[in-house]
Amino acid sequence: MSGIERAIVFNIASDPRIGEPDDGNLIYPARHANNDTAAFVRAYPEKFLGFLTVHPHDPNALEEIERATGDLGLRGIKLGPNYQNFDPLGPEAFNVFARAEELGLPILFHQGTSPVQFADLDFAHPRHMDRVATAFPNLRIIMAHIGHPWQVDCCVVIRKHPNVYADLSANFYRPWAYYNAFRAVTEWNVW
Repeated sequence: MSGIERAIVFNIASDPRIGEPDDGNLIYPARHANNDTAAFVRAYPEKFLGFLTVHPHDPNALEEIERATGDLGLRGIKLGPNYQNFDPLGPEAFNVFARAEELGLPILFHQGTSPVQFADLDFAHPRHMDRVATAFPNLRIIMAHIGHPWQVDCCVVIRKHPNVYADLSANFYRPWAYYNAFRAVTEWNVW
């Protein structure tokens, strides 16, 4: 039986529109987040692969992608449209997607539920990835959590687009949802 050989690690950049970082709040700029991820990966390079994070509304987002891949060696992008409070179909987001496609970087999107009250669930619905995948056919898109609780919607998008994938993370503690995720994968033939 094989074990896990490597894991992807990442942080989530905060929304730059909410202010500047200080010791008393939860603001976490992309530059700090990516430096921390890279330091963690450097400590355990045989176990971890690092993904960078940016916020599409950050005016330095595209430059940070270049820095985080070139200087820090991070190999993909993690975005959480609902947690980061951005529209995944907005022009700022599309600029980030275009740069990722140019550089051959996969994007891992948080897709699915959130207990966080301010996190707009609509921004994390898998149906948005249909339009993203159509606009960026060479962008590798990974939908986290197989879109829980919208597993079927996630499978429909995967079946339609050869550049879209999903992971099953954070489903294990919801046995019925986990079962239904596997059922949807089987029914929609997206192994």
